[in-house]
Amino acid sequence: DISDNKITGSIPPSIGDLEHLLKLYLSFPLFL
Repeated sequence: DISDNKITGSIPPSIGDLEHLLKLYLSFPLFL
């Protein structure tokens, strides 16, 4: 059940991580 949850729950979080990384990259120049 845990491994299945990781597989099914690994796709949406990956998209969320990409969005989060993009936001970080976009905000980095503002801080620099």
